[in-house]
Amino acid sequence: AAAFRLVVGIPAGFMVDRYGRTRFILAGVRASAAVIPLFLVVDSVVGAVLVRCALALITAFFGPACAALVADIIPRDIRGRGSVMIGAAAGGTGGPGVGLLVIGPLMASSLAGGYLYEWNPVSLWLIVPVITLFAFLLAAIFVRDPRKAEV
Repeated sequence: AAAFRLVVGIPAGFMVDRYGRTRFILAGVRASAAVIPLFLVVDSVVGAVLVRCALALITAFFGPACAALVADIIPRDIRGRGSVMIGAAAGGTGGPGVGLLVIGPLMASSLAGGYLYEWNPVSLWLIVPVITLFAFLLAAIFVRDPRKAEV
């Protein structure tokens, strides 16, 4: 899946630049809400790899779209201030803007996820798409490509 993401990443970046960031962010969030629950129905390693490849395809577009949008919005002289990478193995813990203020919520969500899994292992796979759709609604309302990009 990681190799697939790397191969798709270059043309994905070009497409994000050509067609706009917001459209790929919204498509990525919406698609991930549909793909993540597929882990509940796969019953083989091949099925799991195919789901991971679908998520890698989504990430190949979503990651560059988020990074480019942040670069378009934030003035060059203050970019990159105040963020910290947490758990950078396997690609990090999130997109641009994951920083010190997010550490507490990440810890709380990890703890809550453990309790939910202990209660019912399927619950996480059903809750994630609901939360993702809520994130989609927020992104659809608030995320827009800037009229003029910062340089």
